[in-house]
Amino acid sequence: MSRNLRALLDERVRAAMTAAGVPEPVAAITPAARPEFGDYQANAAMGLAKTLAEKTGVKTNPRAVAEQIKAKLDLGAIAQEISIAGPGFINVRLHPKWLSEQTQSIANDPRLGIIPRDGAATRVVVDYSGPNIAKQMHVGHLRSTIIGDAIARTLDFVGHAVGKIIELGGIAFVLEGEDGQQAFHNCPSSWVMGGRRRRDTWRPSQLRVRPTEGEV
Repeated sequence: MSRNLRALLDERVRAAMTAAGVPEPVAAITPAARPEFGDYQANAAMGLAKTLAEKTGVKTNPRAVAEQIKAKLDLGAIAQEISIAGPGFINVRLHPKWLSEQTQSIANDPRLGIIPRDGAATRVVVDYSGPNIAKQMHVGHLRSTIIGDAIARTLDFVGHAVGKIIELGGIAFVLEGEDGQQAFHNCPSSWVMGGRRRRDTWRPSQLRVRPTEGEV
């Protein structure tokens, strides 16, 4: 699925509101508060009824507004059921077949349905781990390494220019990233040596060594 599901539902509900003559449509799509009623719900009918009453001077039933929106709502194969509950909650139950098809489509997509970001990439430096190699290491030292690498991989996957840095005993290793030296110096929030001095006050030869492939 190439778009966020909530955004897709929001677009369809707002289109139905426009078709129903609702001024300034706001769908207010949220996950359903009660799963027995569906998967998502649109909560805008109550607020819209009040707005319409203020503009026309005629009291409007929120449930009647919800019925008008539902009549114009076209979700096609997405929804198994569209219902109205309470004073005007529009509930949408997703169709299992449609969900299965979307899941299979994402599984077959090399990018898992994630669209690369538009515009120029943002340079991001991820500085993580930094165990004290003078002390005995244990499994706890892997925590920040795994979290940091997951963050770096996620940022890279969506299209950012990522530089990965790890510090071992005060020596910063540029592990990965296009033009890692420049990325290292262009990140003003990065600090080294326990946060006492900023990286951009040090010469590159003092800050890091670039390990060989075997060392990484």
